[in-house]
This record gives sequence, C-alpha cells and structure tokens, in this order.
Amino acid sequence: MHLAFENHDHAYKRTKPILNGVSGVADGIVFAGDGAWGVELRTPDATRTYLQGTQARHHAFLVTISDTGRTIEAVDKAGVVFDSFNQGIDGIPSAPITPTLVNLAMNSAAFTWTPVANATSYAVLRNGVQIATTTSTDFTDNAWNPTSGFSYQIVALNRSGSVTNIAAAPAPRSVWNVTNNFPWNSTGEGASTLDPDSDGIVNLAEYFHGLNPRVSDTAAPFAVHSLSTSNVSVRYRVNSGATDLNGSVEWTPSLAVPAWTNSNVITNDLSGEWTGWRSATIPVTNGMPAGFLRLRIRE
Repeated sequence: MHLAFENHDHAYKRTKPILNGVSGVADGIVFAGDGAWGVELRTPDATRTYLQGTQARHHAFLVTISDTGRTIEAVDKAGVVFDSFNQGIDGIPSAPITPTLVNLAMNSAAFTWTPVANATSYAVLRNGVQIATTTSTDFTDNAWNPTSGFSYQIVALNRSGSVTNIAAAPAPRSVWNVTNNFPWNSTGEGASTLDPDSDGIVNLAEYFHGLNPRVSDTAAPFAVHSLSTSNVSVRYRVNSGATDLNGSVEWTPSLAVPAWTNSNVITNDLSGEWTGWRSATIPVTNGMPAGFLRLRIRE
C-alpha cells in the first residue's frame, strides 16, 4: 500500500486506498491532507465515497517508518492525535538470479529464473531494452537467432522499486551447436567427444579450431612450424568466438612419467595470411634430451 500527501482544501481528509480510479483497493494509494495552517478552515464533503475520514481541523502529520511498515498520525495544534492508520511496506525485491537457458533453437531462446522475494512481476530486457513484462518466471524470445548476439536481463518489480540482475546470453558453444544442427546443450550427436564427420577431430576440437563438424577436414589445424636449436614453434587454428574454452600448448621432457606444463611457453595471435591462427614457442634448453608437445583444450 502506498501513500501521497496533498494540499488544497484547508481541511483534513484521508481517502480509502485508490488504484486506477477505484477506491477500497487493497494495493491502492492513500491520499492524505489537505493542509490547514494559517488559513480559514473549510468543511469537506464527507459524503464522497472515496473518503475514509474528514475533519475541519488544523493539523500536521507524524510519520513513523520501520523496516516492515509505517504509522501515519494526524496531530492537531494542541498535540492531540485525532486520526491514525498503519501501512505495510512491500520492500524492494531481491535481485533475480541470472536467467538459465532451457532451450535454444534457430529462431528462439527460452529462459527461466528463480522467483525472488517481494517481486510482483518481472521485466525482460534484450540488450538493455525492455521487450516484455510477465508475472511468470520463464520467457521465450522468438526473435533470437544464431547471429543476433542478444543478451538478456530480468528485472524484479513491485511498486516500491526494482532490481536488475547482470546480463546473460546463450553461451557461444550453445550457439555453435544450434548453427551446426546439434542439440544446443552438447548432448547426443553434439557431445564433445563425438566425431560426426569421422575426420579424427572431435566436436570439442572442431569448436575450438573453428572448423565445420559436418565436413571432414583434410588439413590439420595443429602443426610444427619451425624447429631450431633454441626453440620449437607450433601453430594452431583458434576460433575467436570460443570464449568459453581454454586451450593451451603444453610440453613434457618424457612420456614415461609425463609432467605436462605450459611454463615458458610464449603464445601470440598471428595476422595477415595467418589470421585466425596462434603460435606457441617453447625454448629448448641445454641438456633437454627430448620434448613432447600437446594442445590441451578444456571446457
């Protein structure tokens, strides 16, 4: 319930809760007033149906606010409290949890989120612009597509305020899956360890290297570039959009008891004709009898 103070009629009036022109509504606004200091008092029309109480009386308001509500008292010039009422306070909603993606298709993205305390509705924002308001805790955006790059926010609302969560978007791997006609959540044929095109490169590596998992690749995406007495350099393809993966070149001096490490490995993104590739250089130290390399890709 909400409260508004007004000044006009040189009298005391308090309305019933009013919402959208209807009085007596539980979630309405109470209007209290009207100010009567230093002027001649007027007698308000007590027959008006939206009024809760009226008096021709000089007065001031004393409002006491707590965490759970407020008390409003009308006090006359003699210090007499001649009217009072209490109102509960809704409280600003809690922050919504970042929405969870529950389905992704070529033309839709569906999210759900956990209900939060004090929220009476939720606004859905796409790239910071509100596109819907709902009282449920799920929403499907039928304007999404793999090239849209949309991010989403959920705003918890009530009449006391609102709280917005951080932006969330479908993970790049989910978008890649849908683009390649795999289940969006990397299940079934889209599982990381499967190789639908039978080229020896599993889906996880196809995604990391930016390859087509439906077409067999004849050229290796990882190869030794140069070898000298001072260093070994390798090059490998990198999908710049695979921001949810971590790939790094590691080496070990022995496969008998391997101790894989990426220490002293220097990486650089290449340009020109090698745009989309990355180099990794490993120094060769004196006394190193052998060295073995691998590209480790982690989800």
